[in-house]
Amino acid sequence: MALVLVALTVALAMGKSSIVNRFRNAMRHVNVMSGVILVLAGLYIVWFWGTTLVSGATALDNGVFRLVENLSQMALNFVNDNTAFVAITLTLLVSGALITAGRRPGSEENGSDSSLERIDATR
Repeated sequence: MALVLVALTVALAMGKSSIVNRFRNAMRHVNVMSGVILVLAGLYIVWFWGTTLVSGATALDNGVFRLVENLSQMALNFVNDNTAFVAITLTLLVSGALITAGRRPGSEENGSDSSLERIDATR
């Protein structure tokens, strides 16, 4: 998890304008989706503890609880069984983010850095 957070931080720092603009455009969708996920998680926690407190250990036999437990176990087993695949996939995603962040609009094909040209132009 730390690798992903560090890579995203570096990618945002390197590609200040392009990636930040893309994230800003997507933020309204991310905000809505994260709100929906948060509400669903909260409802599940309230339901789980409400039924557990009322009916005790028999609440663990509920179908919804079993479904969530099975999905969690499947995800854990997938990551454990495919560690190399997960690591390579995350590495490729992070590398792609860094490469995308490195491409700045306005940089020349000859390798000149447009930020240096802007600094010289302001002097």
